[in-house]
Amino acid sequence: MTSQHRRWLQLASNRLFWKVGEPYLYPFYVDVSVEPAPAEVAIGEGVTFSAVGTTTSVAEALSDKWVEHFDHAEAGWLRPYLQRILDGGTVTEDELIAHFVRLHGREPEVAVDRQA
Repeated sequence: MTSQHRRWLQLASNRLFWKVGEPYLYPFYVDVSVEPAPAEVAIGEGVTFSAVGTTTSVAEALSDKWVEHFDHAEAGWLRPYLQRILDGGTVTEDELIAHFVRLHGREPEVAVDRQA
């Protein structure tokens, strides 16, 4: 069995530009991994020991269950990309990164995990 690395693009959070010393802002996050297929979405909130999160399918991430979370995480711009994936289309990391750069002026952080 070969191992694969899943890259998580950290694309949405209400704390992307928050700095220590600023008023506390309870964090909400939405990360996306498009490779290897199938694409997955990581949804989380909180910090340190109180942080909670889940990894879910694109269909679940687009469900009504997560609308409020996407709003808190300022992740609305991701919905059309996720819908395209759900409809059978292709979305690349490069597309997502380019859109993030247009919005925020820098590339997103990337986390890599390893799956067996």
